Amino acid sequence: MRSFVVVVCCLLLTAGSVCAQFPFPMHPEELGGDVNSPFVMGMRGVVREQEAGNTTREKLEEEYLALLDVAESPKQQGLLYAHIVWLYSSHGINQPDVVETYCQETLTCPVRLDVALWMYRWWMMALDARYRDDWRGIRYAVARRRIVVPRFGALKLLLDNGAQKELPPDPYEPLFRELSGTTGAEREQVLEKIRELAEVQPRDPQRDHKLDLMRDRKRFMASIIDLYFQPPAAPEELKALAAKELADYPEALQDLLEQLQAKVEAEDKPD
Repeated sequence: MRSFVVVVCCLLLTAGSVCAQFPFPMHPEELGGDVNSPFVMGMRGVVREQEAGNTTREKLEEEYLALLDVAESPKQQGLLYAHIVWLYSSHGINQPDVVETYCQETLTCPVRLDVALWMYRWWMMALDARYRDDWRGIRYAVARRRIVVPRFGALKLLLDNGAQKELPPDPYEPLFRELSGTTGAEREQVLEKIRELAEVQPRDPQRDHKLDLMRDRKRFMASIIDLYFQPPAAPEELKALAAKELADYPEALQDLLEQLQAKVEAEDKPD
């Protein structure tokens, strides 16, 4: 049986994600507003203190929160909260209540998609740290009703940003594969095929981003299903919960239910 740590770390470390690039600490120009504003300058100062490692987390948290008075927008407030989450998560989560609280605060603000997904992932890790001793039996059955909340939150965020179940085949992919093994005149012939294809069917510049969304959708959906197959398994409870959580996403609900049914049937097969 897998503990919560394994499930969450697999999600966190898998490549090909919207979160592939770690966004913290943010560059001054990413914080919004004038780079010489009191907020941005203050954030730079606290980040330097944090990276120096000579100040307690609690003191740094106070310094971050003091900058709320000079934050110029809800976006800046959200990025400030996100940096506090980074503060309490960068060397292991020892205060899961604090991390969970600031993740939720960040998610009430209009932050970038990658930042929001990091908040959901750290929220998941905070719940893992809190319930690490309750990963089986009745106590687990109760705990996972809370543990599943950020998973559904992340999934719905991905769906709101256009995450699809599958993407149509990329006509460029076989040509790129062919190109990687060619040289000289043969390589030039493949390049010419790519140029000809581009004239009649330009490649979608957003395809890589769409692929990342699709992969993250699959991961979060699989993690939700896996959560409800940890003993005691409760697929019927998940069906009811999914119907509620994904009521506005009928295609994704159908996808999850089909995967859940396939999992049930696989579990029921004799060894």
